[in-house]
Amino acid sequence: MLSNLLHPSSALTLLGLLAALAGMVADLRTALICLVVAGLCDLADGPVARRMRRSAEQQRFGVHLDSLVDVVSFLVLPAVIIWAHRTDLGAPTLLLLLVTPLYVIAGVARLASFTADAEPDTRVTHYTGLPVTYAALVLPVLATAWLWFGVDLDQPRTLTTPALAPLGTWWLWAMAALAVLYVAPLRIPKPRGIAHVVFAVLAVVVLVGLATVRL
Repeated sequence: MLSNLLHPSSALTLLGLLAALAGMVADLRTALICLVVAGLCDLADGPVARRMRRSAEQQRFGVHLDSLVDVVSFLVLPAVIIWAHRTDLGAPTLLLLLVTPLYVIAGVARLASFTADAEPDTRVTHYTGLPVTYAALVLPVLATAWLWFGVDLDQPRTLTTPALAPLGTWWLWAMAALAVLYVAPLRIPKPRGIAHVVFAVLAVVVLVGLATVRL
């Protein structure tokens, strides 16, 4: 087991898990940054795994470890963020109670299906349903855009001066949309090459935006 955990791809996966756990007890800015970092770790562990020698046991271990960490990083963490900061974010209580459990259930179902069908020796070109990792892209981009542009520009940029709806409302509707896409019978191309670069650059832009916005 120790050799499985110490493989660089598994170490990256576990680094993403540590980031997600840190985000659960952090302030809003840090929690969003941790979500992005978890996404970057997930983006990197696959290419690292493919480029480095792994035994059959390490391949099987990596598949299951990745799915378990994804539950924490991209399903539980977004739900914890909106619950922990629901007052500051202005999250509607009824929508919060409806969306968060459905979001987690849909994501777990998607991961269970993916893990059941996964074959380590098979090169995957498409996913069925949106991968839960996209939460680390969609939700931080939404939050960053709202914090920079979705507030009254004549007032200080704070969570309590929205120009439209509170961020909590947008966050929950985004989670609802993601939940539908997780279980939808859609063929999603697996990101490769330039797509990884685009996602990484976007993540850096979001991190800079989150680090510099005034909350």
